[in-house]
Amino acid sequence: MDPDGPLYKAVHWKYSNLRAADPGATCPWAVPDWEYAWENFPADQTPYCPEVYRKPGQDNEDWSDLMGLTMGINQPDLQGRELYLLRNLNLPQVRTTSHSVDEAVVMSS
Repeated sequence: MDPDGPLYKAVHWKYSNLRAADPGATCPWAVPDWEYAWENFPADQTPYCPEVYRKPGQDNEDWSDLMGLTMGINQPDLQGRELYLLRNLNLPQVRTTSHSVDEAVVMSS
């Protein structure tokens, strides 16, 4: 892991569980149910995406690394998921800091 790499903070009570993002959705990490809220949004208000993750003190524009992580750990193919985890994460360090990756893998199985 790059010690100077991006940091993310999960800030949403429901959507910040490392679920796979939908790159084509208006709110990529808040699918599938948030998209329904857009259809029923009051006409006098502007629809918005809930803040799911935050990049503290960093460029808030490029989310491709987080998109890649959520897509990689939520692959439908178990062998592909395991290979992604082994190649891209320092699992002992992740395990000591958070159980979110374990939770995402278990939930998608």
